[in-house]
Amino acid sequence: MAKTFRIIMDRIFIVMVAALIGLAALAGTAHADWRRGEFATMQACLAAIKAYNKSELQIFTDKPSQVSGRIVRTRESFLCTRKETGTKGTFFEGAFDDGE
Repeated sequence: MAKTFRIIMDRIFIVMVAALIGLAALAGTAHADWRRGEFATMQACLAAIKAYNKSELQIFTDKPSQVSGRIVRTRESFLCTRKETGTKGTFFEGAFDDGE
């Protein structure tokens, strides 16, 4: 009985390690080519993305805490999200796929 239990636990451990390695690999590649910045207001975040890309923005999500959509000229995604931390306070993080 103890030997069977040990075999089952070893197999569970191997599956868990494999899953963690897979998650780590995904986390390392997610949005690797996105440009990011921090802004005082949502309007400043959107204006910076618009100016950098020299393009209008097509907005899909328009909420007070998050605006997302597509950069018209490049057809790449963008996102401005309200963040709050104890040390930085409230700010807006902007990010867009620069397509590189």
